[in-house]
Amino acid sequence: MTGLKQKICNLIRDDGHRSIANQVFSKAIGVLIIINVAMVVLDLIEVFPENAEFIFNWVETITVTIFIIEYMLRFWTADLMYPRLRAASARFKFARSTMSIVDILAILPFFLPFVTVNLTAIRLLRMLRLLRLMKLNRYSETKTYKMVLESIKDGFVLLDASHKFLSSNKAAGEIFPSLNGIGKYTPISKVKNWPANLASFDENTDSVTFVLNGDNHYRANISKVYDDGDRLLRYIVLIRDYTESVLLMRAEKEIVRSKIAMLEMSANMDVLTSIHNRRYFMDTAGKITATALVEGTAAHIILFDLDHFKSVNDTFGHPAGDKVLQDIAKWVRSKVRPNDLFARYGGEEFIILMENIDKDAVFERVEAIRQAICKAPVEFEDVKIPISASFGIASVQDGGNLEGAISCADLALYDAKKTGRNKAVVYAAQS
Repeated sequence: MTGLKQKICNLIRDDGHRSIANQVFSKAIGVLIIINVAMVVLDLIEVFPENAEFIFNWVETITVTIFIIEYMLRFWTADLMYPRLRAASARFKFARSTMSIVDILAILPFFLPFVTVNLTAIRLLRMLRLLRLMKLNRYSETKTYKMVLESIKDGFVLLDASHKFLSSNKAAGEIFPSLNGIGKYTPISKVKNWPANLASFDENTDSVTFVLNGDNHYRANISKVYDDGDRLLRYIVLIRDYTESVLLMRAEKEIVRSKIAMLEMSANMDVLTSIHNRRYFMDTAGKITATALVEGTAAHIILFDLDHFKSVNDTFGHPAGDKVLQDIAKWVRSKVRPNDLFARYGGEEFIILMENIDKDAVFERVEAIRQAICKAPVEFEDVKIPISASFGIASVQDGGNLEGAISCADLALYDAKKTGRNKAVVYAAQS
């Protein structure tokens, strides 16, 4: 270390060399300080990349290192001042062979300006460092705020108390693309497609629903921000797409309607033959016949049952009887008119309501059905079962109402069975 010190002392022993060294260090430190200031300014205006922190650390480290080297050089070359110090100590009669308090006091004026300058420079660096840390903290808070906003799946829109735009997140920009180019403090009503009920809500509004693009459903939940004096400062609007919920609700409603329809159908249909049951017939035919009586239009009841059906069950079994009922119901349903009401009345008995047709035409249709039934036996397990049917026909006007007409048709059916079966009989009122 002594040899290095001696070399340095020899190098800068005269004032010229010492002046050059001082100038070099002073200029180096000045340049580094300027670089520090420039870098902080550039970083504050966000010219430097976010990951440039290591550059600042290196520049500050080099600056402090040069400060330390400069101090060391000044102390190492302090013996150059000894002749002056000895003269000063002789005047004060404190001459000694080694440095005394007076020597130190005498050398302080030599170092004091440089110490002051360097301390000032260090303070400046610390201030710049603090300024940068404050900026980094603000940047970190801003970045965290943005990260939080972008992590929200719902659309986020921040408005001031007068419904002017302040900020929004990416999700809100996807719902309202024009939010991405809107300026701060722009009235939110100027955003394209922004719903009217979300542009003019008041302090008492908690939520708003609206529809975009025909069938995209959204709900906006509105929160308020107040200061300590309960003065309204901000509106926080969270917009959620609940189209899936709406579609699900619609689907559930359709399912419920379908189930209700199925229940109603099962309640109105005969399970075995898949035609209407007696309950449905009585409800529907009652309305039709009442209208026919009021308007004076023609309406007829045809009641028929299968001849000797009990013997079918006894001979071939109940499965065969069920097959007969199913085939007859299916065949007759294909022969009646679409607006005719056809139902199973009970057991092997069926009933038909024909409206807007005269009695002769009714009889011709019934005869065609009867003849077709007796000509087409039902096949069951390779066995052909012959079937015939007896019919009774009566008009609604004969009975005065539905129940009366059915009674009249039943009397005609009884006559058909009593007179040989496999025939159609029209009710004739007793004189």
